[in-house]
Amino acid sequence: MNSTDDPANHFLEYYGRYLVAKNQAQSEMIWLCAVGCRMELRKMCDPTEEEQNFENLFKGFLSQKQAGQIYHDLCDDSRS
Repeated sequence: MNSTDDPANHFLEYYGRYLVAKNQAQSEMIWLCAVGCRMELRKMCDPTEEEQNFENLFKGFLSQKQAGQIYHDLCDDSRS
């Protein structure tokens, strides 16, 4: 698999855009990027393991609790 095809790389690109959109309060972009993040997460694992996979991506940068809260915020934003 080419690194440009790697779902983790795509996830991180969407997540970066998501953070910018959140900072600028761009609701449509927040939703679009959150959906993109979730789609890439699902390419990496079974949907039942999505939260655990998200936490693993940020292991070493965030506590499990922090990553869990951010994941739930991302899920909420993907549904709004």
